[in-house]
Amino acid sequence: MKELHNGDVKPVSIAELLRLDDMLTRAGIPHETGKDVDMGGANIKVPDWKTWRADKRPCASVIQNPFSYGGEEGRLEAWVRGPGKGRELPVGWLTAERAFEMIARAMGYEEVTE
Repeated sequence: MKELHNGDVKPVSIAELLRLDDMLTRAGIPHETGKDVDMGGANIKVPDWKTWRADKRPCASVIQNPFSYGGEEGRLEAWVRGPGKGRELPVGWLTAERAFEMIARAMGYEEVTE
């Protein structure tokens, strides 16, 4: 995930997002990472096991860029859909650990261990 910006936006460090990527990988939680060239950051999307084929909406979307809640302070912003819930509001200023916990719970893990 190098060259994260188009020159118009000052990029932020995505270290916390990379930590979350590593945590999800080690836990075996499928996810996609991508860079956000226009916003100077990056994102992670986690598919929803039960509805992925039906509506293609992610269970979680996590971003880190200069405009995200907490992005300039090295924190993450997440939208997470829990079981039986509709659209969720964004939660910002998250650590990788807190975002991981929210994603694991939304996917129905009984115990969250890292």
